Amino acid sequence: MIRRAKPEEASTLTTIALEAKRYWGYPEHWIKHWESDLTISSDFIRDHHVYVVEVDGEIRGFYALTVSGEPEQIRKAELEHLWVTPSSIGTGIGKELFLDAMERAAALAVRLGLAVKPDAYSWRQLLGAGTLAGIGFTMSLFIASLAFPVEADYAAVKIGVY
Repeated sequence: MIRRAKPEEASTLTTIALEAKRYWGYPEHWIKHWESDLTISSDFIRDHHVYVVEVDGEIRGFYALTVSGEPEQIRKAELEHLWVTPSSIGTGIGKELFLDAMERAAALAVRLGLAVKPDAYSWRQLLGAGTLAGIGFTMSLFIASLAFPVEADYAAVKIGVY
């Protein structure tokens, strides 16, 4: 179930972000360098569109959409965070979060006047195109895992794909 994050879950979300980053094999000194960027505060949750996915009552991942710009200007929404627990990588939870984020961002952008859905396309068609792009991303990782069976080589390829 995907739901809005609660400010009191900030510590849990920070832990997920840090553990997920470590999963990809980055050196610990890089993790320390990124720690402030990966720290989720209660204020951040209150001020932005932060959603979590829960499985059996446990948070398994989250994403954050941030909206910037003044109301008089063209505003934009960005996917600032998308992290899943290492034990949930490869289960489809990340894809589920991504699709939810894109759907909410599209609705948010339309509400804020950032974008207008072309009349020639339905929401279903736009979501289908987004899903297809996600599948292409997933397939590139799958093919890379077959081409680079040595974990160190595959880790370098994953960095390139991201």
